[in-house]
Amino acid sequence: MNKTMLEEGVVLVNRLPDDLLILSYVKAMELELSSDFINLLKCEVDKRSLLCFLH
Repeated sequence: MNKTMLEEGVVLVNRLPDDLLILSYVKAMELELSSDFINLLKCEVDKRSLLCFLH
């Protein structure tokens, strides 16, 4: 069964340690990367209740 790129991205993002997830999100915003990628990271940040570390 083939996974879509989004499904593969979700699996990989789920494995990121908290600090790397936060750094990735901040850098993605700075570089103005794809909104889909930023949303993927943001959803994981929200899921882990890490929003307070972004301010």
